[in-house]
Amino acid sequence: MKKVLYISMLAFSCIAFGQKIKVKKDKVFVDDKETYHIETNDYNFILSDLKDNEIVSVLGSTYEVPKTPPIYKNESPYWTKLIYKVRFLKSNKEVITDLSDKDIIKNIYKSGIFDENGTADEAKVDLFVAKYSNEDLKIKLFK
Repeated sequence: MKKVLYISMLAFSCIAFGQKIKVKKDKVFVDDKETYHIETNDYNFILSDLKDNEIVSVLGSTYEVPKTPPIYKNESPYWTKLIYKVRFLKSNKEVITDLSDKDIIKNIYKSGIFDENGTADEAKVDLFVAKYSNEDLKIKLFK
């Protein structure tokens, strides 16, 4: 009984407190509140604060991972994976990660890095870099 109660409370907390990210007409909404402006181009995007000051640049790249074995005869023997280089423009610090684009935006917002004026808290930027940087992906990115 305790396990069922624990699992149901855990599932409820994930559903109730999860942040919803929506991108509509070059605007990013977190829980229906406009938080950033966004300019997209394929796998790349730039986040701006509400005053249109560019604050984060995100560049996407792909690499291939072999399938073992391929599922169908005529398909590619590789999976295409996407990785992002996230650069904080004012401090020029960067993170290489395999998070999705919406997860990157959500984690930047959740970390509270930027205030309403687009000013970054450098300690929070450093924490974000330490938390989400993946050194193994750098090797794949620069092959």
